[in-house]
Amino acid sequence: LVLSSDRDQIQPWEDQREIAGAAELCVELSCACRRQTSGAGNRCKRTTLEACLVFGREAEYALSKGIGRILSNAELLAIMEQASYEGLGGSYINARTTQARDLCYCCDCCCHLWLPMNLHNIPQKYRGWAKSRWEPCINPDLCNGCVDKNNSCADRCLWQAIEITSVNGILRAFIDTDKCWGCGSCALRCPQKAIEMKCVRPVEWVPETLQNLHPYPEWSPPRIVGETLDNYLKKRAPD
Repeated sequence: LVLSSDRDQIQPWEDQREIAGAAELCVELSCACRRQTSGAGNRCKRTTLEACLVFGREAEYALSKGIGRILSNAELLAIMEQASYEGLGGSYINARTTQARDLCYCCDCCCHLWLPMNLHNIPQKYRGWAKSRWEPCINPDLCNGCVDKNNSCADRCLWQAIEITSVNGILRAFIDTDKCWGCGSCALRCPQKAIEMKCVRPVEWVPETLQNLHPYPEWSPPRIVGETLDNYLKKRAPD
């Protein structure tokens, strides 16, 4: 959050430096989703990173099976920074802790959950994710709509939350905050430094501990994808 006047509000469990520093053991695995995409003759549109990271006992288990490589704290932080810069969506435990079992930097073109949910237009509120406490704010005096760039913030946004529109003949970027999940990659890569991250939600927005989202007997398999997930959500949706 370099471009933010709210930097003093960032919490340790939102700070990649703190998360990387707290990792006693981290192992990088090959990303199964990107492997599957490449195996089908395609390639990830977003990154060449593996960026599938496991910690603690998960990391010990991976090593016991002879897979993955151990990362130093510096290597872990470098991967986290590159993934954020490339606009990948970091899937991390939704709790006020710097300790996690895993951290996956997903994309909308490979992720075995994200891709089918986009394909079948699953509503955002049913996707099982939580927005961050942060939202980008665009300074119209600095934004030029990336007129000379082929890779604009709108192209990079995983959430399709940014649109570049002509206003009185001048290109400007606009953010749909309902769609935005507050990853901050747009601010990191804006060449005009026109995007600032603002803290818009209180600390209480993030639970102290991970919530039990599927208490028995209401639990249902979390890896239902595609049309099955679409039908499931339509059946369960209150509206």
